[in-house]
Amino acid sequence: MIRFTSNMKEVLFINTEILRAGARVLRAIKNKTRQKILKEISAKGKINVTDLYKGLHLEQSVVSSHLKILRDSRFVITKRAGKEI
Repeated sequence: MIRFTSNMKEVLFINTEILRAGARVLRAIKNKTRQKILKEISAKGKINVTDLYKGLHLEQSVVSSHLKILRDSRFVITKRAGKEI
């Protein structure tokens, strides 16, 4: 927490955890590739990683890296079924 005071005896607190979480969200959605991934998932509903990277014409490793960021910021939830994610 960060505490600010003014000469009017008003105290303001900033919750740095919430601020960091908000920054993670903004970083996650500002990237054009991640925006394309989110649009594709939104349009298809459930989609596996193979269909996603083939549909976007990207390398699997690129899509996986972006999906990790989207998972960490809680934009997507992954489910593993055997070798399929």
